Formats: sequence, structure tokens, C-alpha cells
Amino acid sequence: MNLLNAVFHSPSSRLSKTVFWWVCVLGFALEFTRAAESPSYPPTHFPEASGWGKNVQRTMRLLATSTAEQQNTVRILFYGQSITEQKWAKLVEEDLRRRFPHAN
Repeated sequence: MNLLNAVFHSPSSRLSKTVFWWVCVLGFALEFTRAAESPSYPPTHFPEASGWGKNVQRTMRLLATSTAEQQNTVRILFYGQSITEQKWAKLVEEDLRRRFPHAN
């Protein structure tokens, strides 16, 4: 975020925005060219997905069955860096605490 602030709020903001835009365009073009030249593009094999989300039902059961006497502990991971410090992550946490007040 500091880089974006420096780019868009500098004294030469118009030039900085133009340079930033061109760097993004060139980066995208280079990545697209590299991917198109790759022998595995488009991908023909995808990872096995049958196990994805297998613990969601367990987590929801633990949340729903928590009581004042039996407080179940659930860990929820917000994966990311600065994006997880934004307001949406706090809103999700607040919503879960409101809907499942007895869960830990």
C-alpha cells in the first residue's frame, strides 16, 4: 500500500500514474507471453479437488453446537497479508461472534 500511496500522491502524480500503468501493462504482457509459450498452457491436469472444504461441515457443527457450558473452539484462518487487516475481516469476525456467542 505504501508503494501505491507514493505513486498516486507524489508531487508528479500524473507522471507516476502513467509510469505505474505502463509497468502493469508490460508485466501483464510479459506474463501472458510466457504462459502462451509454455508447453503446458492451457493446463491439462488439475489437482484433485474432492477433499477441498472437507472440514467446513465440522467447523459449522462445532460453531452451531457450542453452549455456555460446552464452548467449542474453532480456528479460522484469514490468509493474506495487509488485505486481512482491512475492515472486511473484522466484519466477518464480528458476525461470527454475534451469530455464535458461545463458541470460542
